[in-house]
Amino acid sequence: MAHFYFSIMRILFGMSLMLFCVSAHAKYSETDLKAVYLYRFALLAEWHQTQYPPHQIYYCATQASPVTEQLARLVAAKKDRAHFHLLTDQSVPNCQLIYVDPAAKAELDTLKQHYPNALLVGNGRSFIKMGGMISLIKVNNRIKPLISIKNIEATGVKIRAQLLSIAELASEAQ
Repeated sequence: MAHFYFSIMRILFGMSLMLFCVSAHAKYSETDLKAVYLYRFALLAEWHQTQYPPHQIYYCATQASPVTEQLARLVAAKKDRAHFHLLTDQSVPNCQLIYVDPAAKAELDTLKQHYPNALLVGNGRSFIKMGGMISLIKVNNRIKPLISIKNIEATGVKIRAQLLSIAELASEAQ
């Protein structure tokens, strides 16, 4: 019974995320939408095959920006289960989701070495071509995730169907 309840809740969560994507565009700025996407991405991933505890989520960003400031505010509201760190001035031992904007291929390679189980999220189609895992792109003037399953495989992280259903999948023949 608990499994059935959990499955229903996951479906409802996925549907609410899709409705948010469609209706929220007119009400919220692009910065707000990106921050919410970043926050939700970690919740729509399964970390069972990684070193991270399931009840904590560690968000990181390579530099400060309006998007990361909004993400930090979202995370601060969930102090008991989420943490946010900038990677600019400190050594951060845990990062599950790293927002990399702007990005360079060498930086992505270094982040993959230091945080092998982290999802690297950035902006634009070129981010995926450089080795990024999830990118925020504009499709029909709306923000949408672009996901590279191939780039995610090495992390041990599994992306849930709810996220895959609203995302565009990257062409893996790059």
